[in-house]
Amino acid sequence: MASSGVWYYKLYTLFGNPLFPFFNNIFRSPYASLDKNATRDMMFFQFHGLEKIIYPFYFADHIDRVVTASNDKAVVCYTALFCFVLFALYFAIKIAKFGFKSLLGSWDNILFLFFFLSFYVWQYVFGVYRYFIPTDLICPIIFYVLIYEILNMQRTPVYEPGKKACWAAAVLVAVSFVKGVPDWGRGSYSHPYFEGNIPQEVKEADVLFNANFFSAWIVPVINPQGHVIQINRGLFDFGTKKYWDIYYTYLPKNRASKQYVLFNDPNDQVAKNWAITKFKEHYNMQIDFSSCKKFPVRLSSYKSDITYCSLSVNPGNA
Repeated sequence: MASSGVWYYKLYTLFGNPLFPFFNNIFRSPYASLDKNATRDMMFFQFHGLEKIIYPFYFADHIDRVVTASNDKAVVCYTALFCFVLFALYFAIKIAKFGFKSLLGSWDNILFLFFFLSFYVWQYVFGVYRYFIPTDLICPIIFYVLIYEILNMQRTPVYEPGKKACWAAAVLVAVSFVKGVPDWGRGSYSHPYFEGNIPQEVKEADVLFNANFFSAWIVPVINPQGHVIQINRGLFDFGTKKYWDIYYTYLPKNRASKQYVLFNDPNDQVAKNWAITKFKEHYNMQIDFSSCKKFPVRLSSYKSDITYCSLSVNPGNA
């Protein structure tokens, strides 16, 4: 709160939601969707049956379940999985030897509670691995603590349990990287993270409307001279007065404006119909689909074509 409080306050004064646009079903800002799933990329929330409870057992060997731009290596993610296995072993031994009351009052419980809460908040609110990295980084510490406690619960005293726990934790970390250290699709430091063959007319546009649900990385790839307005359906209501007022400040006063709408998937008819309707209702503009062109972009190992189409004022409303 100390580090983010100023930003929370600014978001609250601007939009009426200190976490804008997240949790808008609670704060109910008029500038974002009230749908609690609007800020969630649902491709990461396809849980079925036991997956809801023991999700690490599923994504450990199928990393595509939790990343978008997966790297070229067939990496595994065993750290969280090992944590859950050790937790089960630790609790089983402790309850069998000392009963349920022995679980109360231990300072270790604060660490354990933090891990469980962090994991399940991540699983049900975020889903993509990059938001899990801070939690994943404390897994080696949990390895050590759990193994140390398990060794100390043995009937026969274990010689130097701390040293043995340290070595065992190191082995588990090493096994987690048996197929290579993951870079989560981010590429090497010597290679550009993203790039694209951007047409000059797109770079020089006054306004670019970013349609479909694709990430903000498209903006630094293009490095536009003008402005970008995100209009993917569901997240923001770009027809509200705030968007309207801001939009008109972007238009040049002494010449015709150059505006384009960007589509990540030109075959997504739902996104097209959404954009057509909103441009007509709120901006008196129409999309010229006959003018559509493509340009290639790359985000690490993820390659795609972006389609851009010019916009014009509806003749009847000019």
